[in-house]
Amino acid sequence: MTLDTSRIAVVSDLHWLSNEGLTNPYVCEIFSDFIRKVPKGALGVFNGDVFAGVDARWIESLQLGNLEDQFVEGKELIDHFYDACGAIISSAGTSSHAKAGLGFDFERILCRLFGSQVHREQLFFRDRKTGVRILFQHGRSGALVYKESILRRELRFAHEHAAWGEIPQIDVLVRSHLHSYVAVESTHDKACITPCFQLPTRYIEAGSLGWKPELGGLLIELRSGKTICDKVRFLPVTYPLPERFRQYVTLRPKYHESPIRKMERTRNEKETS
Repeated sequence: MTLDTSRIAVVSDLHWLSNEGLTNPYVCEIFSDFIRKVPKGALGVFNGDVFAGVDARWIESLQLGNLEDQFVEGKELIDHFYDACGAIISSAGTSSHAKAGLGFDFERILCRLFGSQVHREQLFFRDRKTGVRILFQHGRSGALVYKESILRRELRFAHEHAAWGEIPQIDVLVRSHLHSYVAVESTHDKACITPCFQLPTRYIEAGSLGWKPELGGLLIELRSGKTICDKVRFLPVTYPLPERFRQYVTLRPKYHESPIRKMERTRNEKETS
C-alpha cells in the first residue's frame, strides 16, 4: 500500500479495557464506521490514551474480569485501522492511562508491537509535498475556562519556543485529551482538539458539563495553497451519544412498598381475618 501523507486519520482517547471505551458495543460500531471513512493509504495517528489504565478515579468502569477477551476484541479493531492506513505513528497519553497501573509505559510497548513506527510525547511531522508542519501531542492541561483558549495558548508557546530554537517550527497543532472537537485558525496557523472514542464515565458525569464527550475521530486533508487555511482542512467525523444520555429522569407514580412493610401488612391482614 502506498503511503499518502496528505491524508491523515487521527484517533485518540480509546480507553481500551474500560466499559465505556473501545470494546463497548456502541463504541465498537462507530469506530468501525470511522475506519471505513479513512482514505486508503492515509497516515494513521494514535494521539494518546489508547488504554484506560488502572486508577482509583475510574477503576469501577474497568473490565478487569475478562481482560483476555477485551485484548483480543480490541486488537481486532486496531488491526483494521492499521490495515486502512499506509503507516502509523503514535503520541504518548497521560501517565495514569499509559502505564495501565503498572511501573512501566504499557501504552508505548503495545503501540510499537501493533506497528507504530514512532511513539513520542511530541510528534513533529512535515508533509514533503505541501510543506505543512504539524505537531501531534495528546496534551494534559484543561486549566483555562474555554477549550479554544488552550489552543491559542499552546500555539503561542509553540511559536515562542520555535523562535528560540528549542523546537521545530509548526503550522498546525493537533491535541486530544479533552474528549471533544474544538478548532481555531488564522492565516498563519491552525489547531484543534480531537473527539474521542469513549462514552461518559461516572467520573466524567460527576464533573463539569464541559467534560461531556463528543464521539468520533478526525480526518485531515493537506493540499497546496497560499495560507494555512487553504492548505489544511480539518474534517471531524462525529457520532451522537446513545439515547440513554439524553433522557429525563422518570419517577414511579406508585408507592414502592419495602419488604419489611409488606411483611408487616401481610401479618396484620392475617391477624384481622
